[in-house]
Amino acid sequence: MPNSTAAVKGSGGRLAYKTGDSDDVNWSTGTVPAFPFLNESLIKQESVIDVNGIRGTRTHSNEQTREGTYTVGGTLTLIASPGLLETWLPSILGTAKSAGGGVGGADRYTTAETLVEFGLLVDKLGAIFEYRDCQVGRATFSGTKDQPITLALEIQSLEQATESSWDANIGTIAVTAPFNPYVFHDLALTVDGHPTTPANSFTLVIDNVLDVQHRQSQAPATITPQDRIVTLSVEVPFNSGNYTEYYGTTVETSGTLRLTDGTYPCDFKMAHLNQTKQTPIVPGKAELG
Repeated sequence: MPNSTAAVKGSGGRLAYKTGDSDDVNWSTGTVPAFPFLNESLIKQESVIDVNGIRGTRTHSNEQTREGTYTVGGTLTLIASPGLLETWLPSILGTAKSAGGGVGGADRYTTAETLVEFGLLVDKLGAIFEYRDCQVGRATFSGTKDQPITLALEIQSLEQATESSWDANIGTIAVTAPFNPYVFHDLALTVDGHPTTPANSFTLVIDNVLDVQHRQSQAPATITPQDRIVTLSVEVPFNSGNYTEYYGTTVETSGTLRLTDGTYPCDFKMAHLNQTKQTPIVPGKAELG
């Protein structure tokens, strides 16, 4: 087997996304957006079944092993922007955009029992990989000082295939204003009726709790969302006023997480937040959170 010492640099990678014909995506038709991404770990992971019977020796025998099942998936980390969220929210929440269906005529995305499947095309430079029948298992929005808001997507897929070329129909990465990244100071939080919640960092997790079944197949046979768990974690400065406001007697509250660059706001509204109270610690001479 020939080997090369030349290393491939990840800076040349590319990513494309498409919903609809995710069983075997035709990348040469329709609208196929491309997005900048920070990193990805989408892989086909195989397993080996070892009989591991008593055999009079600690040495394993190849004849006593068989190929087991495999999974396809991993994490894709993106830079959140209004244009990117417009594409990805249906796959995270389960419904297409309702244009003008929100408050004040704003576009709206609601949750559903099923998820919107999609295909991914990832140019890993050494080869172009296609991931079919993908679903978002967990979406994690996070942000901290002087950093862009990131969106980490844990994805499960039914199949990995390879493509011979990067289709000319795939769009270039958009550089218009709707694709400017959200940054941490675009964040506005309203928690328990307090519209100016002071945050040092935040994490919003939408977990669809995917159940992957193989049946009598080495390949994944079905992917089914079986729950939806939303968790909001916010670090606020600790003082007596904040302690009374956020760690008082209230157990259930509401909250809104808003990302806005002044032109394109995106609101995540959570009507029934159950507080899990955590005692502050003294980490040293730094601010207590």
